[in-house]
Amino acid sequence: MKGKKTCIRDVAFVRPNQHCTGQHYVWATLSVLILAFLHTIIIYAVVTLNLDTHQIRVDKYVYNVYIIYSTVLVLFICFYPFFVMFFVRPKKLVKYLINGYRWHLLSKERIFFSYPVLAIIPLDKSIYSSFKAEIPNINPFWLDASLCKLDRIIFLGQDPWRILRQIFSNPEITRVIDFLYHPLWISLLSVTVLFHALGRHSLENRLRFFLGYIIVWTILGNACAAVLSSAGPCYFSQITGQAGPYEELMRYLHSIQTDGQLLNAVQIQERLWSGHISTVLEYGGGISAMPSLHIATTALFALSMRHRYPAAEKMLYIYTLVIWIGSILLGWHYAVDGLVSVLCVMVIWYYSGKLTNTIMIMKKDSSEE
Repeated sequence: MKGKKTCIRDVAFVRPNQHCTGQHYVWATLSVLILAFLHTIIIYAVVTLNLDTHQIRVDKYVYNVYIIYSTVLVLFICFYPFFVMFFVRPKKLVKYLINGYRWHLLSKERIFFSYPVLAIIPLDKSIYSSFKAEIPNINPFWLDASLCKLDRIIFLGQDPWRILRQIFSNPEITRVIDFLYHPLWISLLSVTVLFHALGRHSLENRLRFFLGYIIVWTILGNACAAVLSSAGPCYFSQITGQAGPYEELMRYLHSIQTDGQLLNAVQIQERLWSGHISTVLEYGGGISAMPSLHIATTALFALSMRHRYPAAEKMLYIYTLVIWIGSILLGWHYAVDGLVSVLCVMVIWYYSGKLTNTIMIMKKDSSEE
């Protein structure tokens, strides 16, 4: 108890949910684990009926993600003493650091919720990505031509990318959007997962995020992507065998180079198509347009910041809009892909809240018994 008091300024600043018991964290973790397990069972059942299950791997993202986790841990261990010395300035520094490391790294919240959830997420993401790469074998791309027509209907006979190109015609703007679309999104994905696993906001909000997160990758990233199998504007000609309205856009994107390097989007698109043709399962592989997981996840990130972090929420809504614009300008998605994604995420966020409330009520009832 004395150690806890000596760390109170520090703990109040960064340590979450001091009112929760170990049972609360275990109950929340089990909920996430069960949802991820159901995702795995469904994927294996679908693949068993259509393909060889050896194509489904649970270790695809583990190495890369655990490197990120290890880096964050090392940075915390190294920089935590500087934080304490400059912002807390305790009288007994060594004793404070020992207690601080114990509370931050070995608390019930970390052992029963943060670490297990951080272990579950890359395994579930590997299942998602493995199945995504197999979608064309289960249900060949068939929806691209219809999505192209639907875009033109929504935008009154115009191709959305042509309208946006008139607004964002400078290649420098395209380079910025290219950076925001992929490199920044990848970083944001990792930061947001770590934020909700290790953050100081309520367990209910964090559980709701992780339930919604797994549901998004399961329902939108796998189920909907398989049913609405489509490749995207950048592959329109290869998939449909038609010239299509996107050749001019792709020529423009290929013309933009920085020090001889193509845009990130163009390089990744070429790598994904090469992997699709060679059927090589690789990190980040698989092609799917409808719905857009880039837009779905950023919308989910924004919703998860509601009420407690309104500034971050607004910034993430703006970022979601930028990602939607980028998905069209960079040839990744049809405009309707993003619109459908946002609507679906709003529904998923609502029902993940309902599910979270049910889980927490069940925990309360079991505690009273």
